[in-house]
Amino acid sequence: MKRIAIIGTGGIANSVHMPSLRDISDAQVCAVCDLRPGRAKAASEYFGGVPYYDNYYTMLEESQPEGVFVLVQPDQTFRISVDCMAAGADVFCEKPAGITRFQLESLARVQQQTGAILQIGFNRQYIPLVKTVLDRMRELGPINQVNGHFFKNGDASFYGGCASSLECDVIHVADLLCSFAGCDVAKVQALASRIDSPVDNIWNASLVFENGVQGSIRSNYKTGGRTHAFEIHGPAASAYIDLGFGEASCQADIIYFGGQASFSLASTGTQDRNIEHFDGQKLAGSDEYYRYYGYYAEDEAFICSMETREEPVSNIHTAIRAMKLIDGIRTSSSLAE
Repeated sequence: MKRIAIIGTGGIANSVHMPSLRDISDAQVCAVCDLRPGRAKAASEYFGGVPYYDNYYTMLEESQPEGVFVLVQPDQTFRISVDCMAAGADVFCEKPAGITRFQLESLARVQQQTGAILQIGFNRQYIPLVKTVLDRMRELGPINQVNGHFFKNGDASFYGGCASSLECDVIHVADLLCSFAGCDVAKVQALASRIDSPVDNIWNASLVFENGVQGSIRSNYKTGGRTHAFEIHGPAASAYIDLGFGEASCQADIIYFGGQASFSLASTGTQDRNIEHFDGQKLAGSDEYYRYYGYYAEDEAFICSMETREEPVSNIHTAIRAMKLIDGIRTSSSLAE
């Protein structure tokens, strides 16, 4: 049983991480902390009256947790994560773990110095549907193209202006595409626009990864609503993953190549129909959002890493890889203006 503390008991803590930690048998929440005492007290009561604090230094000293969930906004994650690792705790840090690549690289150095487990909360990698589809595509042969998009309608300046939606939101797409490709990005060329916005809020980026896999990222914060989808292509099959169409969808289809190459549907007709459908809720065994959308699995993986001391799948190095891609989009789109 690992003693876990939570710093930040706002929306994401209440909606996904607190229910997950409640369900994980090897985790025992021993303390909670929030600058708003009312929120901390409510979280305390959720876990049966554990000690609650409005000062995380005091919490670390008095409760001495083995692991800490850092669930605060991005301009605060870096400092708190450093302090927790310095205090001897392992850290699960919601993404992004910092608002710059320099901060992420600094976290990597602190992790190396302290020997702490440091997991970054890119939950998409832990969605059972995504893992199942990616495993299936890799079984079928090499991947040659990966695409992803994240569309919303809202402000592209996040958390009162501390960071852009690029590193706070679109980075989910960057992280998952790097995972699909299996390596770092080598080249990025992007275009950005500002539509009814003082900051960039539309991006279209073309990517080439170090292994030659090509890809694209599209994002727009002036659209009809939240849509979130990915594609994985290879010579044997193509996967289409739906993670949101107005809501948190979780389904996918794989279409398999089953005939001769054709340049014209009109002249040759359709190939034999061979499409496999995947239901994300069935694969997760639950219709609870925190279960089928990867949050429970990533939290459980962190507790497991604390025990085994093995680096988690979503770690500070994969976070740096994703931020490198985000930096490439920002830099190349600026040059293109």
